[in-house]
Amino acid sequence: MTKGIYIVALLNETPLSSYGPDSRRKGAGALVNREHIKFGKTVDLLRRRRDYIKTFGAENIDFTSIIEGGDIDDIEHKIKLKVGHLRITSLKRRKLEWLHGIDKATLEEIIRSVAK
Repeated sequence: MTKGIYIVALLNETPLSSYGPDSRRKGAGALVNREHIKFGKTVDLLRRRRDYIKTFGAENIDFTSIIEGGDIDDIEHKIKLKVGHLRITSLKRRKLEWLHGIDKATLEEIIRSVAK
C-alpha cells in the first residue's frame, strides 16, 4: 500500500458521471470526458487506480502516480491553490478536483513544483 498524489485523464468522448453508476451519489458529481482531468490524494495508489477502472473502464482512463509518499495533505492543498480557478463544480454546487482547461503535462508540472 503506497500513498501518494495521482492524475487521472479520461479518454472517453461521451460524458460519464464522475461517480459512475453509483445510484447513491446520483446528481452529486459532474459529467466528465476527455476534456477533463483529475488530481487527487490516496493512501493506496493501486486501489485507487482499480476504483477508476471500475468507474470508467480501463479503456477510458490514463492513471498516473505523480508523487509517492510525503505529506499528501499539504501537497493536495497547495495544488488546489494553484488550480482552483480550473476546478469544475458538481451538480450540487460543490467544487471538485476535476479540472477543465489544463493538459496532463501542465498539471503534472504544477504538482511536482508544489511538492518540492
